[in-house]
Amino acid sequence: LPDKIDINIQVEETKTGSISLSLSHSNSYGISLGAGIKERNIFGSGNTLNSELKLSESFNKLSLYVENPNYNDKDHSVNFGFYLSELKDDDVMKDSYEISTKGFSFGYGIPITSVTRVNTNIDYSNNTIKCGTAFATSEYELTQCNSNDNEEVKLNINWSENTLNNYMYP
Repeated sequence: LPDKIDINIQVEETKTGSISLSLSHSNSYGISLGAGIKERNIFGSGNTLNSELKLSESFNKLSLYVENPNYNDKDHSVNFGFYLSELKDDDVMKDSYEISTKGFSFGYGIPITSVTRVNTNIDYSNNTIKCGTAFATSEYELTQCNSNDNEEVKLNINWSENTLNNYMYP
């Protein structure tokens, strides 16, 4: 058509993620291996994915977090995650305790104006505590070890304002 022209624009995307691998040693946890991925634009979708794995003689952790920053046409955001961890403190004190944690989180965000938003997040975890003989004489720890009510719920509500016009380079 005579009143139309084609414009070709080449766009180069910025790097939006990272992959990490680790190997370390400490007196408290022994040899530790770790791996993780953080990506703010997984598969070109605009969604965020964070995943982490840590393994050691005393501490193990697995976590996964996903966020969709544009859940609907009103720029609401939604996120969820889960995590598992296990702590065996025998390296610090023999026959002391073990803590296993399983949990998940869910969050929702709503824009108030073009530069402000309110975000909420609820986090639930269930902790299983196994105490060894090292805590048999301590009244507080014994109470914790004998309790079946080892659940934790956290509710976070936050307000933010951001007037930056570019995520990476303000």
